Amino acid sequence: MGMDIYLSSDKSNLISTIDSITAIEKELNIFKQKTGITIDEYGKTNLYLDHIKLLSSLIKGSNEWTIIFSKAIDLNSGLIIEGD
Repeated sequence: MGMDIYLSSDKSNLISTIDSITAIEKELNIFKQKTGITIDEYGKTNLYLDHIKLLSSLIKGSNEWTIIFSKAIDLNSGLIIEGD
């Protein structure tokens, strides 16, 4: 189980699989308050570049999510997160 993460600009290329959103749970709650958007661990979530920039600004420190968000920002791409 986990969440497969793809760049929206290249949906055929899996960039990572992450087991949980626990590491950024606090930041996701703030993100939801600001945008109304949640990451569905069991469904499909599309994050646009502006959403990724906001989430990235909320997260302090480095973890697997910040690495993925930085890659998306560097490539000017959104993300598709597919849970199972």
